Amino acid sequence: FMEKPVCVKESDIAEAYDYCEARGVLLYCGFHRRFDPALRKFQTSINAPGFGPCELLHVFGRDSPCPPVEFLKTSGGIFHDLMIHHIDQAQWCMGSPVSEAVALTHTWTPELANIDPLVLEETASVILKFRNGGMAVIDNTRRAPRYDERMEAFSIKGVKKFGYDPLDESTHHLTADPFIRFADGYRLELDHMADLVRHKEIVPMEVTREQSISNSRIATKLMESAEKKTVIRME
Repeated sequence: FMEKPVCVKESDIAEAYDYCEARGVLLYCGFHRRFDPALRKFQTSINAPGFGPCELLHVFGRDSPCPPVEFLKTSGGIFHDLMIHHIDQAQWCMGSPVSEAVALTHTWTPELANIDPLVLEETASVILKFRNGGMAVIDNTRRAPRYDERMEAFSIKGVKKFGYDPLDESTHHLTADPFIRFADGYRLELDHMADLVRHKEIVPMEVTREQSISNSRIATKLMESAEKKTVIRME
């Protein structure tokens, strides 16, 4: 079991999966938010015939507290360390591969802004376009006063929201601790891992090798987009 991401480079992720598979070892990459009961309810509801297809998805990820500068220097950057969760959420909710991506970033802390290479952005806004025509807007910051995770989905049939409360979508939900906010997701994720170990022949893996690689590939493309200040087409 590994928390996201397995590695930063796509080739290293594939190598890790190959190494484990050759030795009969299960490798599972954790994206715990897929197991959050409220998020699963949201994902199911926006893909139901009475709502979908989802045309626009807005994902808010405001992280708190900001990690120490020494961690950020080795974190892999905001796309691989933080936004990769939201990339996974967007792909999972939209149910379609990403075809184009564009990102803008900014670093507010002078100590980070002066470090080269510039992979230490504290704020990022992203647009992902999917092959089915849908789009997702993701905004992340490491500088929020409190931890804040929300999503909003739009279709011609209405709007649905996630994150305004773990189980009740009517009240805005903020917490100072992500481990409290997603406690059920972490627990259910480990339950799933145990099920895979005991019954891997019959239990489908929630996050597959291909999905893990895809999330990291998009994060890398977003870094490229932010650096080149251009739209990147997915291969």
